Amino acid sequence: MLTGSELLYEKTKMTQFDLEENPFPSVYFDVWPYCDMDCNICYNAEAMANSVKKDKFTIDPRKGFIPKVTVDYFEDVVSRLGQNYKLDIAEHIPVNSTRGNNPQEIVLIGGEPTIHPNFLDFLKIIYKYGHNAYVSTNGKRIANDLDFCYKIKETVGSNKNKLRFHIDISGGLDREINKQIHNEDSLDFKLRALENLEKVGLGKVSLSCIVIRNFNEHVMKDMVDIAESHKKIVREIDYKAQGLIGNYHGNEKPYKTNDWLRMIRKEKIATPEEIGTVFLSGQMHDECGGKHCCYKFKMKRGRSTIIMSWVDFLGCDYCWIRGQVATNKENPKVEYMFEHVEDNNTFGQAGQEGTYGKGRFEFKEQPIHTAITKRGLAKIDRHMV
Repeated sequence: MLTGSELLYEKTKMTQFDLEENPFPSVYFDVWPYCDMDCNICYNAEAMANSVKKDKFTIDPRKGFIPKVTVDYFEDVVSRLGQNYKLDIAEHIPVNSTRGNNPQEIVLIGGEPTIHPNFLDFLKIIYKYGHNAYVSTNGKRIANDLDFCYKIKETVGSNKNKLRFHIDISGGLDREINKQIHNEDSLDFKLRALENLEKVGLGKVSLSCIVIRNFNEHVMKDMVDIAESHKKIVREIDYKAQGLIGNYHGNEKPYKTNDWLRMIRKEKIATPEEIGTVFLSGQMHDECGGKHCCYKFKMKRGRSTIIMSWVDFLGCDYCWIRGQVATNKENPKVEYMFEHVEDNNTFGQAGQEGTYGKGRFEFKEQPIHTAITKRGLAKIDRHMV
């Protein structure tokens, strides 16, 4: 049995793990192939397009479909997930060994998980087996159905502190940028989703912003303003680099960690003192093996503390934090998240080999050219090194 995640791949040389031997503190679970939005930055675009177009149920992720997960199947997987690590799930930092193994954090994704007809059942199952739930949602149903929010609150009951929401607002408060990113004017319902969660008392929200070079950098400050306007529920501002899978916006190379750190200092989004409170980065944790793709620190805003985080997807090939269920009815496994996503996104393309988990790659010096097909894989001019 694995007892920790220190240099996980280097230690195990394994890319997949049995459910019972799961080493990841956060496990992503695709539960629904459909979405009621059509975003230009969707990381799993091809997998969803295949599923929606062909309307098939399949349990083989290698075929490029996200399955329609049933309640029985979901419970079978969740009940078998091991918790073979010692980590503070809220902050992703090691805990005192006397605390023992923490609950698993199960991240519901898809598609849009809240429109799954059994979404509330999934939450019940997660809590039944002592885990934490993290719902990655576009916020549309939460914004438009207050009764649904109250049903969520009723379902989680005393487990309210074991529930987190992730809502992307990559357009910030800029209505036109929101339209270009989400293919609709999403600003009002995104903010209304936060208002509804606040109204019913469902806290612990992470706001997400994918930072696109020469496009939406100015909205980074908006994220702090939004967080301060909803300080009762927003716990984290999660900035991300644009990934090289799924729908890709523009033709500029993604930002890397040091780029982002320079930006937030230059724009006075965070002070050097706040940045100095970092508790997760490649320099801070042996588990990262020197990779500098995640960065987390704490910001004080009045009496509130907000975690500010960054993820550079170019360096996350073997991320020790994030696993994903590789859905196979006979023998489901857990594998590195980006390995799984790449398999879905490159399915059916002759000569294409996944890059995440297969090796390190760099951008060429000349500009990157992307050929963006709606709901297709972004073809990036890159070379392996």
